[in-house]
Amino acid sequence: MRIIESFLVGLTFGYFLSVTLVFKYRRLEDRRREFASFAGIGIIGLALSAAVILFGVSILGLHNFIAKFSASGVTFLWNFIARREFLFVPRPTT
Repeated sequence: MRIIESFLVGLTFGYFLSVTLVFKYRRLEDRRREFASFAGIGIIGLALSAAVILFGVSILGLHNFIAKFSASGVTFLWNFIARREFLFVPRPTT
C-alpha cells in the first residue's frame, strides 16, 4: 500500500509544481479533468518504467541499477513531453 500512497503524493506534488512553477499556459479549464489527464500520463509513465526495467534486465541482461537509471530517464522524458504537449501548451491554430 505504501507504493500507491507514494505515487499519489508524488503525483499531487508534481501537479502542483507543474501548474505553479513550470508551465505558464493551461489548456484545460476544468481542473479535475486536467488533474485526471495529468494522472493518466503519469500512470502510463509508471507502466513504461516497469517495461523498460523488465526489458533491460530480462532481455538485455543489464544490472538492476542500470535498468532503473535508464527507466527513470525514459519516464521523465515521457511525462514531461506528454504533459507539455497535451496539457500545458496552446493548440496550434490552423
